[in-house]
Amino acid sequence: PADEQRDALETVLSTLTVDFLAMPEQIVEMIPPPAFRYGQGEVFDGYTELLFDPLGAAEGAAAFAVEELLRPERMARLVVFGAMGDYPNLEEVVDRLVDHTWSAPEPDDEYRMRVLHTIQRVVADEMMVKAARDDVSAEVRAILADRLGRLADSLEAQPELSPHQRLVTADIRRWENRSEATIPGPKLEIPPGDPIGSPGN
Repeated sequence: PADEQRDALETVLSTLTVDFLAMPEQIVEMIPPPAFRYGQGEVFDGYTELLFDPLGAAEGAAAFAVEELLRPERMARLVVFGAMGDYPNLEEVVDRLVDHTWSAPEPDDEYRMRVLHTIQRVVADEMMVKAARDDVSAEVRAILADRLGRLADSLEAQPELSPHQRLVTADIRRWENRSEATIPGPKLEIPPGDPIGSPGN
């Protein structure tokens, strides 16, 4: 039913918030670097080498949620069934995703602001990645490209942009022009999870 699908969407979106993804600073400070030559266990990838990267953890978790929401098959179903009756269509889902993340109020403290920027970057990058894939239907690519253009338009209309906003806008415009290799690279991933310590983990 349509209401259940919209409820499921809101559940996914609830994981793409600063409150959900920002680890408390006192917890981050308690996480030590791994012991020398210790390669066992499951850790979050990050950009800070040996030190735990809370922004990297937020990126991996956000990427997991956005990638699930924007799976090519799921988006194709939204296009088809969204045209039949009162089902959410892809435009509604993408608009809700962008509005939920890019219209979120900026937190007062810098750490939480960086977490929000991480979430926003993941959303924009994943939309560009999916809109550039050959195995994604033309209708899906058209909708994603349109919403990326609208996002860049809305940012450019602001009187003053942060470095984060300027870079995202520039990356979207380069992606639109295909003037260079502008498809974002892979995002950090969350650890595999259970069963911990099994072969291959």
